Amino acid sequence: MKVKKWVALLLAGTMALSAAGCGGTKDTASSSADESRVTETAANAGENSQAAETNAENRNYGGTLKIGLQNAIVHLGYVHTGLGTSEAMILDTCCEHLCRYAEDGTLTPWLCTAYEEDPDNLTLTVHLREGIKFHDGSDFNAEAVVWNWQEWTNAGNIELNCVDNYEIIDDYTVVVHLSEWSNNIATSCLYTAGIMVSAEYAKANGTDALDKNPVGTGAFKFEEWVVDEKIVFKANEDYWIEGLPYLDGIEFAIIPDEAAQISAFQTGEIDVLLNCNSDASRTLKEAGFTPEAKSLISGGMSFMFWFSCQDDGPMGNVDARRAVCSAIDKDAIVNYIKENSGAVIERTAQWGPNDVWSANPDLKGYPYDPEAAREYLKAAGYPDGFDMIIYYGNGGDDEEICSLAQSYLAEVGINAKLELIDSTITNELSGINGESFNGMIFSAGRAEVDLTTYYNRTFLPDGVRWVNQVTHEEDIVELINLATTCKTFEEKEKYCQELSKTVIDDYCELMPLYISSDTIFTHGNLVDHGIYQINAIIWTPESAYLTR
Repeated sequence: MKVKKWVALLLAGTMALSAAGCGGTKDTASSSADESRVTETAANAGENSQAAETNAENRNYGGTLKIGLQNAIVHLGYVHTGLGTSEAMILDTCCEHLCRYAEDGTLTPWLCTAYEEDPDNLTLTVHLREGIKFHDGSDFNAEAVVWNWQEWTNAGNIELNCVDNYEIIDDYTVVVHLSEWSNNIATSCLYTAGIMVSAEYAKANGTDALDKNPVGTGAFKFEEWVVDEKIVFKANEDYWIEGLPYLDGIEFAIIPDEAAQISAFQTGEIDVLLNCNSDASRTLKEAGFTPEAKSLISGGMSFMFWFSCQDDGPMGNVDARRAVCSAIDKDAIVNYIKENSGAVIERTAQWGPNDVWSANPDLKGYPYDPEAAREYLKAAGYPDGFDMIIYYGNGGDDEEICSLAQSYLAEVGINAKLELIDSTITNELSGINGESFNGMIFSAGRAEVDLTTYYNRTFLPDGVRWVNQVTHEEDIVELINLATTCKTFEEKEKYCQELSKTVIDDYCELMPLYISSDTIFTHGNLVDHGIYQINAIIWTPESAYLTR
């Protein structure tokens, strides 16, 4: 069986928590089927153990790694609920995926040993690693995997909607039977919905208990969660890779106040400070610290404004949205962030990076043009402008960015009021039952190469994120389904490029600003942590260690 090159290309960059869905209306791809594909891991348990033993001589055991976070944590162990970026990263400490992503963006088996995709027979066959147990002592096996997949769908996620049934061949082999082909099924099953928690613990104690007490297979076991203060993990002495982990424990300190964060880092109370805004980055750089910033495989976080397109007010009018886009000098805002941030910043008018296969070279994205903005206002029936609200969260440079946008809008007669909202309100507005609002929200999402990995969740009527704020145009739905069910890379590339232009240029459903890496400050004594090396949630706690 041959590995098709386009499949490998598709995998590069598709590393979101919110990865591809298989839902939507049915489409029939015209191309012939690719041959089924087998992918096997080079990192089997024996080799991992040998590598750990070999490297142990050069590495230090012991110590507790302390990581500072600004965001409040709401969910933790019930992985089937939508998790924020910080929540997902914390969960990665104790729970593992069936597959991880390599530095080149390829999907690599982890809790599984191999998987086989067969488009002709509409199946995905997954072979699981043997001899692994969850932290509660229950077995990691096919039944546990199927329970996690079913729970994912039962929680309202759409990624596995194209699954017809799961067939357990034996304790370590599962066949996923599809009702229609999805070229994202491996990502959906093995990464997005592939993070494993103990089914036995959930059945015995309930999902609410699981949410407060995550039970996975990882190198660290959950120990304590003091709400709004800290989350503590201790080393798993029975971890399935012999010789790992190196650390005795990991502690996440929740520090909402920026000044308190900086002080805790400078005094050594915490070893790592994540995702600093521009002011914090400047302060730490002036104090002699150097940020670790890397252009991530998946492009980092994509920052943008979401419009309330279903609103009865101005934002429900596409010309009004075009006026807003044309009125804001997006290049100037991005240059401000570049000058003041420690992150790697790339201006983009698309959802993802500019130089990837899904980027449409003909997409314009409404360049800064106040006169065009005024013409759009006239076409929308608001020649004198209108009132609106810009919602933003308490994080990063959100307030500064929104204040700049506010000043540009005022120049063309649009009176924008800034309103600070917390993550709970943001989740309500962006969730399945989100109510319409008069204006737009500054927010972020995963910057994806394969657009279907996020667009499926939003622009399909049965989506789960921002679904009640966007319009569900027939041509957008059709393009998403064509891009998801096609069987050749050439078709995938064509449909994704059309989709990008349709969503942004034709319907102006959102206004991308820039792709950003995440910033991490350390004291220079943390090695092989993997934080922000691939994307915002993946790291390698089992291999991390502190130098003396």
